[in-house]
Amino acid sequence: MERLFELARRIEQVFADAGLEYRVVGGLASYLYVEAADPEAGRLTRDIDILVPRRDLPTIAEAASRCGFEYRPAAGVDMLVQVDNPSGRRAVHLVLFPELRNRLDEVRAHE
Repeated sequence: MERLFELARRIEQVFADAGLEYRVVGGLASYLYVEAADPEAGRLTRDIDILVPRRDLPTIAEAASRCGFEYRPAAGVDMLVQVDNPSGRRAVHLVLFPELRNRLDEVRAHE
């Protein structure tokens, strides 16, 4: 679990340093939600899925490369793998969305 949260911390730093917006989705997001409600019920996966705007992909790849990650599109999945541990199972999977900012504004309006 510590490795996954360290990976999440590093990715957060990549996006913060580059001024990029993203949202955690998938298994980690579910875990954090469930963990808050019932700490005994949460289960983790080994990867992280994040929702990012497609237009930011070149900037994401560049920013990630400066922090020990490599952008790899493989089998229809865009991902950031750790250069020192290039495993797709322990990668950050990028869920590309064409108009993330507009959708995030819509979500915020309903919160």
